[in-house]
Amino acid sequence: MKKVLIISLFLVLLCVQSCSFAQKPMLDDEQQVWTIPTPTEDMAVIYGEVHSSTKSSVGDMVFLSENLSFDDQELPPTISFSYQYSPRAVVDTARGYFYFENVKPGGNYVVTVLTGPGNFIFVTQDDGKMPLTISVEAGDSIDLGKLIIEMPD
Repeated sequence: MKKVLIISLFLVLLCVQSCSFAQKPMLDDEQQVWTIPTPTEDMAVIYGEVHSSTKSSVGDMVFLSENLSFDDQELPPTISFSYQYSPRAVVDTARGYFYFENVKPGGNYVVTVLTGPGNFIFVTQDDGKMPLTISVEAGDSIDLGKLIIEMPD
């Protein structure tokens, strides 16, 4: 009788334990929470959405470059981009959401998308030619909204 009681207790505990590890349902993309980090006192956060004009995904190769000619309007746009040193965004490729965390204060940032080896596109102003220059100060959280880029064919 004692053995039956112990075996029954063991089976009940085993059942309770297996129930507590039941798999939680996965959320689809629309239900997943996208959290933008909070800027620190001496750094900024830049975030937004980036989409291509062809409705295809731009991928996860989104970088924050610098416009070296931003203060001289007579010079053509000169974008400084480095795969190694330009900050890379955290990207939700399904929805196009992105953010850059711990951005140093500055006034000459440009969002750049790497589309292939040696090929990059920078986000432009409404004229389609001049880069959209972003300025941030320490503690800023800048929402760029929805950005559209022209992807190459």
